[in-house]
Amino acid sequence: MFFDADCLLCNNGVQFILRHERQPRLSFAPINGQTWQKMFAARATSKPPQTIVVVDDAGMHTKSKAVLRIQRHMGGAWKWLGALSMVVPSFVRDFFYDIIARNRYEWFGRTDECLFLPPETRARFLD
Repeated sequence: MFFDADCLLCNNGVQFILRHERQPRLSFAPINGQTWQKMFAARATSKPPQTIVVVDDAGMHTKSKAVLRIQRHMGGAWKWLGALSMVVPSFVRDFFYDIIARNRYEWFGRTDECLFLPPETRARFLD
């Protein structure tokens, strides 16, 4: 999962996933980090995308589809909520995703500090 490491909403989302996932399946990397550059150098633009990105066996997912993929990986009630949310057309889900994404710094804030990572989760974070 690639996320905006400067965004407090995104950082809190990562912390939420770490607390609630049933099995540690996801790895995390900043969207402007070295892992992104290595994986997508051929597609690199001047700026990384302003969205969450999930890369899994089914490919690359962005915006609300990425959130639904994360829910699938989390299992339990989150998996069911994600499955239920698939009923909503992606253009509707992405409309609301885009509103939150555009305003995330204003509504939730920014940080220049790194996430506090307990030793047992550090290996899941990539550069």
